[in-house]
Amino acid sequence: MKKILVGLFILILICIGMVLFNEYILNKNKMDVPKIISGNTYNGKKLYSLYCLTCHGENGAGINKMGPSLANPQYLKSITNRQIWITTAYGRKGTRMGPSLKGLSGARQLKKEDITDIVSYIRSLQSINKK
Repeated sequence: MKKILVGLFILILICIGMVLFNEYILNKNKMDVPKIISGNTYNGKKLYSLYCLTCHGENGAGINKMGPSLANPQYLKSITNRQIWITTAYGRKGTRMGPSLKGLSGARQLKKEDITDIVSYIRSLQSINKK
């Protein structure tokens, strides 16, 4: 019985340690994302044409071996604006998609508002595909 209690106590300590470690990692990698992501779609399309079109294609159609389709209905249905914003701002490790947020190491140095506008344009592709 004593061994069971000691084992249970150790298991509880391990669980608490995992929770604290996860909190530490989340806080260490805290990303500065706007609470509301609703921008100017027209400006977003202009910025998309300048910075995203080369890899992601006209109207987000995607370009083989360059960038995936951003206009895919399943993609747009399953991803949040916050996730699109984070990917656009901070990039994706292991891909050509580097950071875009001003002050980071990427070639594009976009303001938060610019990224929000691009996200709004990408989200608008959902309605274009329904036609």
